[in-house]
Amino acid sequence: MKWKYLLVGCGVCVGLCGVLVVAGLLYLGVGIENGRIPDTVALPKSKIHSNTLKTLRDMGVVEAQEEVQYFYSEGLLSIEETGNLFTDSRVIAYRTDDDGLQLYTATYPEIATVDFVASESWLDDSTITITTHDGDWFVLFVSAESQGDDLFYQRLLEQWKQARGGDGGNVEAP
Repeated sequence: MKWKYLLVGCGVCVGLCGVLVVAGLLYLGVGIENGRIPDTVALPKSKIHSNTLKTLRDMGVVEAQEEVQYFYSEGLLSIEETGNLFTDSRVIAYRTDDDGLQLYTATYPEIATVDFVASESWLDDSTITITTHDGDWFVLFVSAESQGDDLFYQRLLEQWKQARGGDGGNVEAP
């Protein structure tokens, strides 16, 4: 008789664990779909959710008149944690830490070089180093999933060259 209660109790625990796993996956799926939880790939402007754009504007990362061309966030649960993007007028990387929002930005005319280092593993993000004419630099991290890093980089180069009148300056390719 005691074994019966033990088995029922174990069955209930296993069932609850299963429900929690399904609920967690559902939460993540809905969060990614509505732009509240970061996607695992770099997104072109046509696939960036309006909630993502609103959050970026509310945070002060993107100005109202700017048009985001590509976006990727390394954040685990929120795009507010960290992000990498470029707009029609500038390149932006941001991080939120204990001191608040840390914003790294350069307009296209300020950029001297754009250096791309492709990830050697699907687990790691590729890097794009932006160096300005005054020697400052910052790094964008972009997921290699679905070749999103290469698409991000190629579109960034196009935007940079277009903003500079066709002259891309020094570019270090992979």
